[in-house]
Amino acid sequence: MLITKAGNGCSILTTVWGDRVHICVLNLATARRLLAQHREDLNSISIDLKSIVPKGFLRTMEGEDHKTYRKLFSRAMAGSVARSAVTDVCVIIDQGVTGMLDGGTETEVQRVLEQIALRVLIRTLVGVRSHTAAFDEIEQQFRAMGPDGFVWKIGPSQRAAFKIIYNRLLALITDANGEIGIDSNSVLGRLVNGDLIDSTTIGNLIYMVEMGRSDFQSLFSWIVRFIGDDPSILRQAFSSQPPTSGVSRAQAVVLEALRMEQSIALMRSVKRDFVFDGLLIPKGAAVRICLWEIHKAASTFEDALTFNSDRFLQREFSADQFAPFGLGHHRCPAAEFTTQIASLFVEAYARARCV
Repeated sequence: MLITKAGNGCSILTTVWGDRVHICVLNLATARRLLAQHREDLNSISIDLKSIVPKGFLRTMEGEDHKTYRKLFSRAMAGSVARSAVTDVCVIIDQGVTGMLDGGTETEVQRVLEQIALRVLIRTLVGVRSHTAAFDEIEQQFRAMGPDGFVWKIGPSQRAAFKIIYNRLLALITDANGEIGIDSNSVLGRLVNGDLIDSTTIGNLIYMVEMGRSDFQSLFSWIVRFIGDDPSILRQAFSSQPPTSGVSRAQAVVLEALRMEQSIALMRSVKRDFVFDGLLIPKGAAVRICLWEIHKAASTFEDALTFNSDRFLQREFSADQFAPFGLGHHRCPAAEFTTQIASLFVEAYARARCV
């Protein structure tokens, strides 16, 4: 029903789910206005990290704290994946993909995809080099933090693992010999080099890895599902032929996977009553920006329920048509980074399947 309404131009739908009013926004332009006009009336819904990170998670920060830390992370994540890390990242992905294709159950495949995601993020975000004692220790502690997936409620296991990772990273940053034991071109390395490091930045990076490994595992899984059984897509992704647009074939596969399944919704909670476009939005309601449904609008995407990565080679979509990384002042600062890493995965998977 929501897909139909999104395609027919319906902007807002009110419903009740459980004991809570849900305001479903079915149009990106409307969502952008709502977030801009009422940012002070809405809270982002995400994990609460204030018990272990002084100023909390970037996704939930507001005011000057959000401006300050978002600017820091946006700068540190700008540009391509650090040249010094690309070789390591490709080795991690290639080894994982090769192991995955050797056979195994679905559970084993998901374990390999999670392993690829975690190792890539440790290497690129916090900058610990592969095949070192520090890398192995940090990887082990992330697994202790969420052995069966991401844990939303901070408990004793998460606190203990977080503390070990935090102290290990701090030791690498403040080496007794005055040498930084992390890649200076990683996100953490860039923050350190810019004297932009504190307990909130380190804590956020730790949880960007922890949450990111679940997100990347899911994205990799969808990519494998969508292109794994289609030889034509595999050959195209493996092809060295330059793209006719500004988007490579691997990037197009990533964007289409994001459109089809990965980007589900943006959630906000309402702090106080307000009126938007003549509609009363009550305190306590949940605002759901329905990205999954918006990205299936037939008025924007031809044959919208079918995976077709070529659509991103044939035209560009505006920010009011396609927003896989969110919108507003909480838009994900790692959008370019995510696309780059996932594109490397597409290329490695296609190469392994086609050779």
